[in-house]
Formats: sequence, structure tokens, C-alpha cells
Amino acid sequence: MAIAGFLVIRWGLYFNRSAENAALLSQTVATPAPEQNPLTKDSDGDGLSDRDEIIYGTDPFNKDTDGDGYWDGEEIATSYDPLDPTSNPKTAKRSSLPFSTNANLTDRLLDLSVASLITDSGDIDPGQMTDSKLADIMQSINNEATIALIVPPPTDADIKITDDNSRETVTKYLNSVGSIFEETLFSKSSGMLQGISMSGDISSEYPAYYQNIYNSLKIIEVPSSWKEMHKSTLTVFLQLANSFEIIQKLDEDPVKAGFAANQVQSSFLSLIDILNSITQLAIKQNIPLDPVMQMLESAGNLPQSTQ
Repeated sequence: MAIAGFLVIRWGLYFNRSAENAALLSQTVATPAPEQNPLTKDSDGDGLSDRDEIIYGTDPFNKDTDGDGYWDGEEIATSYDPLDPTSNPKTAKRSSLPFSTNANLTDRLLDLSVASLITDSGDIDPGQMTDSKLADIMQSINNEATIALIVPPPTDADIKITDDNSRETVTKYLNSVGSIFEETLFSKSSGMLQGISMSGDISSEYPAYYQNIYNSLKIIEVPSSWKEMHKSTLTVFLQLANSFEIIQKLDEDPVKAGFAANQVQSSFLSLIDILNSITQLAIKQNIPLDPVMQMLESAGNLPQSTQ
């Protein structure tokens, strides 16, 4: 996929651009005062050692990285996010994770890599990067990306539910949803069948496009027997809006953009699965599939209606 090669190039440029900063930091750690252990040295006096600052992605020379008035060490010790100015004792917005959901994953990859190379004497030793350490770093980045890309699932209170599950009401619902699926999966604006070219610019309209679809789906009246299907559909469209928004910031965080690009692919596949489930449930309820749904049924290579 073109995005893979592009991200490798971007990552290479990013690493070269950051190498000087990493070297300066390693030099600082490598030449500590005789009485100081580089593992416990705290250059900014915020309660976090310089090595821990690297691991957490905070600034070792700024005791309040996110500028919220609370020291980095204080926030870490009390389960707040030192990279999120809205997470602190004043707001009481705690973080249950050992990392920041606001973290730049490209920076995190570099930070964790540098931290793993620092020896107990404060030297940088490339030989310390074992296969096991590399696997742990990549797993950590994968875990952080998974959390960063999660969207809050909708609840019953987020949609309009009706207890009317009559054939007429469900048919009306399917007609509305079917037209949205047609536009999303098969129109030129969606770019699905044509393929999304990741080697060029991603349209800045994509995040708003999928957010608008999400908003349109939220105002549709949903028969209660279809609410779980509807909520799953909403989640996928919100994921698409969120993923494309992250991809727009490719230059800022190419690693996170790469994970977002993978989620775009997964989201489109999820829509096909949902379409399959919609068709099956309609058949089960003996609901006639309107022309739009029949077209989608055929294009998606889904089971034909037996009505």
C-alpha cells in the first residue's frame, strides 16, 4: 500500500530531524555530576527522573509539560495525564492508563527507543535494543494506538427508538439507511470502490463528510429490534470521521496516521459486514428489500432475499 512507503519516508525524515535533540538529551544524561545517578537525575525538579520523562513523553527541562499548573511528577503520582491540560487535580479528570491518550505516537516511539538504549551508567548503547525490547516497544505503541482510535459507543439515549416494529416502519427505516449506505459505499465521494489513494492528499472534507453521515443516522427513527444494528453502524461512521481527522495530521504524527489508515480499511469492511447483517435480519423479519437494498445486496455479494 502506498501509505506504507510514504510513512517510512516520513518517519525517516522525522527521525533525522529528531536525532539532534535525542543526541543532546543523551549527552546530558551521559555526563552527569559525579554524585548523581543518571537514572535518578531530575533536571527540572518535577519529581520525575530524566529517564522517566523520556518514557512518559514529558519535557525533562519543563516541570509542567502541559502547562496546567501542576508538575509532571505530581500528575503521574496521582494518576493524572501530564500531557493533557484538562486532566489534573482541579478538574478531577483522572487517567486510568499508564500513558497519555493525547501522546504523539511518533514521539512515543522515539522516546521509548531512546530510553531502552540508556545504560545504568547513562551511556547510549545500541546493543541494548534486543528483539524482546523492540517487541515490547511495538506492542506498547500498538496498545496506545488502539486506545487513541477508540470512539465512544452510542447508547440508547443517543438515538431515536420506537417500539413500532411493524413492516411499514422497518421498511421506512431500511429505505433511509439504504440510501445512506449507497452514498457511502458506492458513490464517487466515498472513494471506496475506486480505492483511497494514500500516496496523494487525503481530502480535507472526509472527516466532516463522515461526521455528517453519523449525524444524519442519529436523527433517523429506529425500530427497537434494529437499535443494536443501528448503534454499530453509528460507531463505524464515527470511527471513519475520527480516523480521517488523524490522517489529516500526517506530518504531525505519521505513526498514528498509519494506524488510522488501517482503521479506515477495517471500518469499510465492518460496513460490509453490517450490510450483510441488515440483509439477514430483514429476511428473518420477512421485510421486503427496497431497490436500493437489493442493489447493495448484489454489489456486496450477499445472500439473496427469499421473499
